[in-house]
Amino acid sequence: MAGNLPIDFSHPSVKEYVALIRLQVLTPLSTLVQIATILATEFIISPSLSKIIKEYHHTSITPSTSFLGIFLVILWGLQIGYCFLLVIAWSEDTKASNERMSLS
Repeated sequence: MAGNLPIDFSHPSVKEYVALIRLQVLTPLSTLVQIATILATEFIISPSLSKIIKEYHHTSITPSTSFLGIFLVILWGLQIGYCFLLVIAWSEDTKASNERMSLS
């Protein structure tokens, strides 16, 4: 398919642009899949994650479900904020920092 396109994918600027677009598309998509998976296991599937934690695998170091809920809401907020920043980022500094993050 790429052979039929009139674009030279070996050019460095095209590689950089494609890498940024992949980062801007795949990171928010993976975050949405992760959030949908956790919501499905909590509200659709029985037994839910909170029921499994409370009843089946309760130990002395098991955190409370309200603490886990607050933690997940904060985590999701930070992930959505990061995805939002990735989507609106077009400056050269952001591109360079995203490349450094993907290499490590």
